Amino acid sequence: MTDDARERRASLARAHAALDAVDAKIRAFGGTTTPSRYLGECHRAHDGVCYGYATRSRARMVLAYEEDASEETVRKDFDYLATAYAEAACDAFGEIGGRTTSERFRERCEALGSDARRREEGTGGGG
Repeated sequence: MTDDARERRASLARAHAALDAVDAKIRAFGGTTTPSRYLGECHRAHDGVCYGYATRSRARMVLAYEEDASEETVRKDFDYLATAYAEAACDAFGEIGGRTTSERFRERCEALGSDARRREEGTGGGG
C-alpha cells in the first residue's frame, strides 16, 4: 500500500469517527435539533482535531485541522462552508433528488484550507 493510499484510508477513518461523534451529540440533544448548529470538537487523534456542524436540513459537516484551531477560526470556517453548501443545495437547475454537484462548491471546499483564503478574509493561517 502506498503512502498516499494509507493517508487516504486514515483520513476516511477520522471522518467516520467524527461523523459518529456528531451523530452522538445530536442524539444527546434529543434527535434532530441542537441549541447551536456548531457542535464543537468531535474527535481528536494523534494527527489532528475534527469539529462538527449540523444544518437544519440534517446535513452534517466535519472540518479536520492538523492542530488545534481557535474557536473563532473554526466558526468562521463553518460559516464559510455552510454558505457554500446552501448556495450549492439551492441550485435551481440541479437534478431533483439527485446528488448535489457544483464546481463552485468543490472549489470553495478546496479553498477552505488555503492560507490565501484565510489571509483574504482575515481568519488567520494554517488548518
